[in-house]
Amino acid sequence: MAIKVLSGVYPDGYTLSPSYSTLSITGTGAITGGGGAEGGGGVAGGAGGAGVSVSTAKVFNAGAITGGAGGSGGATTGSTAGGAGGAGGTGLNFVSGGAFTDTGGVIAGGAGGYGGYTLSAHAGNGGEGGIGLYIPGSGPVTVAGGSIIGGAGGGGAYGGGGNGTGGEGGDGVLLADTIVMTIMSGSVTGGAAGSPPEDPEGGAPGIAGAGIVLVAGGEIDNGGGVITGGQGAHGALYGQGSDGGAAVSLGSDGSVVNGATITGGEGGTGGQGSSDSGPGGTGGAGVYLAAGGGVTNTGTISGGAGGVGGGGGGAASGAGGVGGPGIKLVAGGSIANTGTINGGPGGEPGAPPSNRHDRGSGRRLCGRGRRRDDHQLRHDRWDRRHGDRLQVVQGPADHRA
Repeated sequence: MAIKVLSGVYPDGYTLSPSYSTLSITGTGAITGGGGAEGGGGVAGGAGGAGVSVSTAKVFNAGAITGGAGGSGGATTGSTAGGAGGAGGTGLNFVSGGAFTDTGGVIAGGAGGYGGYTLSAHAGNGGEGGIGLYIPGSGPVTVAGGSIIGGAGGGGAYGGGGNGTGGEGGDGVLLADTIVMTIMSGSVTGGAAGSPPEDPEGGAPGIAGAGIVLVAGGEIDNGGGVITGGQGAHGALYGQGSDGGAAVSLGSDGSVVNGATITGGEGGTGGQGSSDSGPGGTGGAGVYLAAGGGVTNTGTISGGAGGVGGGGGGAASGAGGVGGPGIKLVAGGSIANTGTINGGPGGEPGAPPSNRHDRGSGRRLCGRGRRRDDHQLRHDRWDRRHGDRLQVVQGPADHRA
């Protein structure tokens, strides 16, 4: 069957015709999904479009592929709730399966849209960031240079009846079947979480994206790349920074063979208030095994650093966040290690109190940093972003759960 070659600029995304078996994107190719429509009068923003969408094909990329940004939620001035921000589009979306090779290009999920503010009702939540690369079956996936990045979550908005939640960061890569992914060089990074507004009423944070998620088996062979979890969000006033995302998350079985570098995402900085400051977020896990599977490591696997505590303007400084675990085994699994497995370093406490003006005393209508739902959410939603409070496994010897 025929080969389609793309070069030049495509501002509204590209969908490969089923008559082509192969898509090749050159170094001058730049494809961006269409942006989502802005909501009006409390209506949710539209979702961003995929950068490139294929049904079942082989794709070779040396260019730049980006999912479209989600549209902002509609603002209101009355009793109507603000609209939620639209989800960011997937960078490269395989509808039915296929094979992918990146030879130095960049793939990124689209950013989630900001929530819509409201003066007297509940504000809109930020939209989810888009997945960088999604493949539901077939494979293989080969990364030989370049980078794959999840989209950042959108910021939650200010509302007189309650502030919006920050959007979740998109996963860098989501593989939904028993696919083999080989990383010879380059990087994969989870998307940063979206923040609530910096406001005395607080607001819930988003969740940082994972670098790579294997839903049902498969294998990641990282021979020379860097895999990193998404960045946690800055806390709202007085609030805790959100946790960093896991670098690699295995949902059911699957395996990781690492000869290079895997690091959990850094926890977000604690919020600063006029009378108190929040602690930093917990660092994400290097590798999270939810139900079996295994890790063979000859390289370096590290938990993410804890976030810095808030401070500098309050009566008390926030504590530094706890460093993330190198590896967590939830329900069985195995680790064979001749390399290095480390827990992440704890975050520094916040700056001591000062007399400077509280930076949060003026309300913002939309948040800019990244944050998450609530305290309990960070405990029980591993299946959404996989990086919280995980057991650290260290040392050169083999370990089993």
